[in-house]
Amino acid sequence: MSRLRCVVLLGAVACAEPKTAAVPYDECGPPVRTAAWDDSAAPVAVDAAGEVPLDFAGVDDGQDGVAWAAALAVTYQAKVQAAPDCVGDDGLPCAPFGYLYDPVEGVFLDDASIHRQLVAALGSLRVHALVQRPGLRRSAEAAVAMLVPHARSYADGTAAMGDLGATVLLAMVLAEHQRQFGPGAHEDLMVALGEHILGRIEPDGSFSSGSALQRQQAHQALWRLYEATGDSRHREALLAVARYYDENRDQNGVDEIWEWPYLYGLWAHEPLVELYRETGEAFLPELVFWVTDQVVAGQYRDRAPGVVTSSCGGRGGFTPNSGSGPPNWNSTIKLEGVADAVRMAELAGDTERRETYAFSAEIGAAYLMQSQYRAGDVELVDFADPDRAVGGLPLFVDDPTVRIDIPGHGSIALAKVAAFVHKEDTPGRLVD
Repeated sequence: MSRLRCVVLLGAVACAEPKTAAVPYDECGPPVRTAAWDDSAAPVAVDAAGEVPLDFAGVDDGQDGVAWAAALAVTYQAKVQAAPDCVGDDGLPCAPFGYLYDPVEGVFLDDASIHRQLVAALGSLRVHALVQRPGLRRSAEAAVAMLVPHARSYADGTAAMGDLGATVLLAMVLAEHQRQFGPGAHEDLMVALGEHILGRIEPDGSFSSGSALQRQQAHQALWRLYEATGDSRHREALLAVARYYDENRDQNGVDEIWEWPYLYGLWAHEPLVELYRETGEAFLPELVFWVTDQVVAGQYRDRAPGVVTSSCGGRGGFTPNSGSGPPNWNSTIKLEGVADAVRMAELAGDTERRETYAFSAEIGAAYLMQSQYRAGDVELVDFADPDRAVGGLPLFVDDPTVRIDIPGHGSIALAKVAAFVHKEDTPGRLVD
């Protein structure tokens, strides 16, 4: 992908002073970000109600466009969404979103991963909380309706969707839906999923099943279930799990709980912020800071890596898991954990870390927005269907394909930067 967006976006240079001026800039200067969204460049597709997906006002502060970028990412998801009456060979509803899209050829390269489909549905819900658009609610609810039939209920009052990961992700989706819209038809299923999760947690906070990633994802499910049900067992389980992780930081080998700390930031930082707000447990901020300091240390700052460009085009992206090379899709994941850490630093009164993390989030959001496909980009001229690609986030600098969970993760990360760092005046809230 060309890095021209670092200089020109929709025909104009866009620079803005940050809101964290106490942190000195490096040689690349202020982040280059989008200006206020140009409605003439917005996708022209309308939904069933005749609503232009990005036709809303009063969301962006007119300077940075971060909320717009988040909305655009989930608008991409809606454009590749399957018809609600689609049925697969197994007689169950199809996966709700097109999974892996090649914009050059205009084809989908793979079928589905239920885990990544659930991430996309969660993204639609979280951005709806920020911008309050009916079209996003309809998209999210259609996705939920297609995902729920894949869960199985059992006679013991539990329910699951495949493995622990899919189970906890579906619990997150249903709990977030209930948080925004109140109890509905899936409340009993949500409670039963919670019982399944609780049954996998040992008294010391370890898990009896599930991969390292799935156990990290369970952190967020536990807090969301606690908020949705008021059942204190979920909160106490989360506290035990967090304490187990804190006391076992040396478990960092392959397939151990700390093999990839940035994934812990993605799934655990938000619930740990909320848990700290309620319990005041002193180890919680230290755990979040321990993870975030590692992630921020791996961010490209003063100049982009030479393998990307000799200019500042990759600045704000995070090093891939190999530790070197151009930023890639996992910058979306790392950014979300940093954005949550901004709130933790505020709550804990750590001013220095708050400024450091906010600056990291600023340039991280700028990188994602520069990478996002936008109408008018020179890169889109070779795409089979440029309008469909708009809003997507590519997997790699040299791979334009869009995997459905990447705009899902990216949309949530950008929404959190808009809400927690820029504190944009929005009609909805990401968290209570």
